[in-house]
Amino acid sequence: MTGPEVKRVMARLSLTQQQLAAELGVARNTVNRWANDLEPIPRMAQLAMTALLIRTKTEVAVGAKKMLKSHRRLMDKVSK
Repeated sequence: MTGPEVKRVMARLSLTQQQLAAELGVARNTVNRWANDLEPIPRMAQLAMTALLIRTKTEVAVGAKKMLKSHRRLMDKVSK
């Protein structure tokens, strides 16, 4: 993972460096160094950022599924 990729993760998740640092359990300065390619990103941090992206995608998918289910129930009630 590169600095620009860290920046894309932050943008995709709408997180600041401080917020991403809190999610990963590191200092904001550490995220800053990663984002600016000043320090290599440990494999575990890369995996954690990937997990954050997957969790977000999963939450969106689950939310959409629940919304669709609610819509179907409502439409069933309306059509009766």
